This record gives sequence, structure tokens and C-alpha cells, in this order.
Amino acid sequence: MSARIPLTLARALAPIAPPQSEVHRVISEADALAADRARNTNKAERATQANADRALDLQIKFQNLPGAWV
Repeated sequence: MSARIPLTLARALAPIAPPQSEVHRVISEADALAADRARNTNKAERATQANADRALDLQIKFQNLPGAWV
């Protein structure tokens, strides 16, 4: 049975731990998860911005139609 090392302890032990140790594996997993979260957040922000841009484009398009109600 292996116990999982808390991330804060792993970061503290990193300078003295061997490169292939459990300490570095825990840090690597945490960094990968953080990168995935950032990537998903950026993707969601880009999608939201694209939807807002499309909505604004449609609003402008239909606002400037000839014979449109004023």
C-alpha cells in the first residue's frame, strides 16, 4: 500500500529528491492537471467571445437592413 504525498510536501522535497521519485511524479501530475484546467478555461473563454462576436455581427447586420424599422 502506497500513500500519496501531498503536493505541498512534494514541492518542498523536490530539490533533494531523485528525478524519478514519487515526489516528482506527484508534481508532474499536478502540473499536467493545472495545464489542462487552464487550457479548458481558455477554450471556454474563446468560445464565449466568439459567440458574443457572432451575436454582435448579427445585431449590426439586422440593424442596418434597408427598410428596417427605426
